[in-house]
Amino acid sequence: MIRFFYFLFLLLLLTKIEDISISAKNINQGAAPPIIDIKPDSFYVSISEGKFLTRNVKVLNRGGEPLYIKSITSSCQCGSSKILSGKVEPLGIGKIQLSVNTEGLYDGNNIVEFVVNSTAINTPTQIKFVIDTTSIDSIDSILQK
Repeated sequence: MIRFFYFLFLLLLLTKIEDISISAKNINQGAAPPIIDIKPDSFYVSISEGKFLTRNVKVLNRGGEPLYIKSITSSCQCGSSKILSGKVEPLGIGKIQLSVNTEGLYDGNNIVEFVVNSTAINTPTQIKFVIDTTSIDSIDSILQK
């Protein structure tokens, strides 16, 4: 009789452990998906800095699952990018590097947009470079006088 109760106790204990294991799996599956937050998401730059502008950008993952940066595209051939941290852990910080070749950009403000594609729920995300060329135009007009 004691063996029967002991067997019954073990059976109930194993069932309870299995329920706890299933609950833990359900909690992990309910983790918030990755959310990308880019800092800064825009730049205003004067062309007088040189022919190539390069900026590092922080990529924050505000979600509960890892964020993977898949690709970065530019709105023109003058832009290039490099993914410095392709995987960003939850609440972690990654980096990307953006470059713009300003040769051939004239006539005031030029906008170069970069689009970041990732596994985040708010993808794609944009980063803007606003490049002011009016300072170069005014210098050229002064030199011509």
